[in-house]
Amino acid sequence: MIPEEDRKVQEFVHQIEAGGLKNVILRALFIATVAGLAALYLFVNFRGLDSETAMDQAQIGRQIAARAGFTTFYLRPLAVWQFLNHRETLPQGLMPDIYNFPLNPLLNAVVLRPIKRWWPMQPTDTVYIGDMAIAATGIALFIASVFILFFLVRALFDARIAWMSCGLVFLTDLLWRFSTSGLPQMLVLFFFTAALWILHRAMEAREEDRTGRMLLLLAAAAVLFGLMTLAQPLCSWIFLGFLVFVFSWFQPRAVSGLLVLVALVNWPETAACVALKLTSPSPTIFIQFPDASIVATLVLLLVYVIAPLLLVVGRRVRLKDASPYALEFGTVNVPNVGTTMSETVSRELTLLLA
Repeated sequence: MIPEEDRKVQEFVHQIEAGGLKNVILRALFIATVAGLAALYLFVNFRGLDSETAMDQAQIGRQIAARAGFTTFYLRPLAVWQFLNHRETLPQGLMPDIYNFPLNPLLNAVVLRPIKRWWPMQPTDTVYIGDMAIAATGIALFIASVFILFFLVRALFDARIAWMSCGLVFLTDLLWRFSTSGLPQMLVLFFFTAALWILHRAMEAREEDRTGRMLLLLAAAAVLFGLMTLAQPLCSWIFLGFLVFVFSWFQPRAVSGLLVLVALVNWPETAACVALKLTSPSPTIFIQFPDASIVATLVLLLVYVIAPLLLVVGRRVRLKDASPYALEFGTVNVPNVGTTMSETVSRELTLLLA
């Protein structure tokens, strides 16, 4: 007979090796490892913002937090030339910034506002507290991005691949350095992973024939892509691939694509403009430049008009070689007897946009 104490020890060891405690211990170790890495990079390796762009956006964020508007102490010759060219004079007082995209400085302002009383740097401070707050925000965005990535990979593959992928991401030194750099990369990564998760849910809604939910999720994903562009303008290229995928995968194509365009071009930009107006000391502080989003909208709308027409012409050319009894358009059989050109084009457009 096994003594009672030995039996309890064996059961406890079994729970650790193969029971429910195993997953609890592994998850606790994973969380502790991530927390240790975050503390290492924030409190040991971090020595302040060392990038010119990060320091520039940080001081703009401090100006916004101080209710001085989207202004800067960093004067660029090009900005001075633009003011002189458009207004023939420089603004009195603070200089508006017309170089940086607004989202990362606005985030910095949100972070810096609660610690305003500690803004003055003391002689004993080795690292500025504002830089620490911005770096901590970047680390939080990095961890949140990997958290979303875990659920996305688990939905696409399985839990083991998700844990392994996230573990490898957390072991990447370059990503940790970006998270404490003060640059908008972690903000972009957070929006991108969130957009991918929402896009995955939209695909599920399409499979379930829930059109309303699908369109709502697509609009939300487009807003996130727009916010990515407001944080880093190079992210606008990613949206082109997203638009092609939406147009080719989701039904109805025209409604889905146009909704995505409206959501991307108008909603994030409007929100950013409202935020900048609220933080600006004067509504006349901004220089009016041609809105690039209007040009992008016109170009994409032209694509929506030209592409279906080209497909219609191509299909019309192939009508000569079709059967004299019926023409098959997708899953619809349309009789060819007595069909005029206008009727054929209208049917083609209906099927293309459906």
